[in-house]
Amino acid sequence: ASTLGMILMISSYDLIVFYLGLELQSLCLYILASFKRDDEKSTEAGLKYFVLSALASGLLLYGCSLIYGFTGSTNFEIISANLGEANTGAVFGIVFIIVGLAFKISAVPFHMWTPYVYECAPLPVTAYLAVGSKIAAFALMLRLFASAFAPAIDDWKVIIAILAVATMILGNLAALAQQNIKRLLAYSSIGQVGYLLMGIAALSSSASNALIFHLVGYGETNLAAFLAVIAFYNATGLTSVEIPASVTSIGDYAFWEATGLTSVTIPSGVKTIGSAAFSGATSLTSVTIPASVTSIGQSAFSRALSLETVTFGAGSQLTSIGANAFHSTGLTSLTIPPAVTVGSNAFFGTLFDSGSTPPELASVSYSDLGTAGMNAGDELTLTFSESILTTGFNLASLPVKDGDS
Repeated sequence: ASTLGMILMISSYDLIVFYLGLELQSLCLYILASFKRDDEKSTEAGLKYFVLSALASGLLLYGCSLIYGFTGSTNFEIISANLGEANTGAVFGIVFIIVGLAFKISAVPFHMWTPYVYECAPLPVTAYLAVGSKIAAFALMLRLFASAFAPAIDDWKVIIAILAVATMILGNLAALAQQNIKRLLAYSSIGQVGYLLMGIAALSSSASNALIFHLVGYGETNLAAFLAVIAFYNATGLTSVEIPASVTSIGDYAFWEATGLTSVTIPSGVKTIGSAAFSGATSLTSVTIPASVTSIGQSAFSRALSLETVTFGAGSQLTSIGANAFHSTGLTSLTIPPAVTVGSNAFFGTLFDSGSTPPELASVSYSDLGTAGMNAGDELTLTFSESILTTGFNLASLPVKDGDS
């Protein structure tokens, strides 16, 4: 049905037919984006795409109504014939249509939905979104602007040129900062939209040929990139990772947003776990921190929503837990080695009893404190308020006297 909508949109010579084809395509894409019904992110992506696209569709339809009102027709040829005699109202209609189409093709500043939808939708759907919908939209724009709106080219080409420049700059610069391959391809796709818009802004016979040639190359290379990503995910699965024994440090963002990672084996030689190393690994349920680890970086396991069990190896050498290290995880209890410096918000958003009002922090055990008045192996259970975990504290400085329990 989505492909049928694209064909109908590309072959249309009437604003109503073009709008019906566009909406038929879009409605199917909303469903495809949320196709993984058991995945909250996929469902959210489909919903966000639908809500934002509905706004863009409204603007697009309003622009079509203005064009009809000031030219007396929805047929491309008649619009072209009457556009030269129309007043400023028709130009406003063209502007609204440009805004609506800019959202559909992810032109800046109407691109905000693209990175999230690309990231959260199933990979084959993301590939279809990036290739099929873009080619269909630009084929439509080429026909619409080269026929219906050609007489008013001096009024709209500057707008298209500004969109093209902004899209090229932001799309390519934002892509450099991405860590997630799907978001990287999303911003790459946005950057390519800027190049394609240049062909619309410089509308001519040569520019049209160049635009079509670029569309073919864009479709083939982008599809090849997504096929490579799909093949990689199919081959690796990203459900579990066993880190080689020779590794001594897990770098920053090493498994960032590895949403399919359910278990990980950290070898005994690892000394540091970098910042955000496992941040966003929403399927990770448990992890064992070997005794050799001396520091856990900032946000190392933050947003690992399913993480319920963290075990520290016997004789742990851990000295510091960074800020937000276990922020927003599923932990309900935790035993931390002695003399560990805990950063601010390290356990914020976790360890709470959801049934209490206001929520109170569950018990956190600090075993083998080795402090005067306590024997090695004794266990001290401390119950904190939520506020203490937002400021940080040093366990080595906690006073423990004889008889305390």
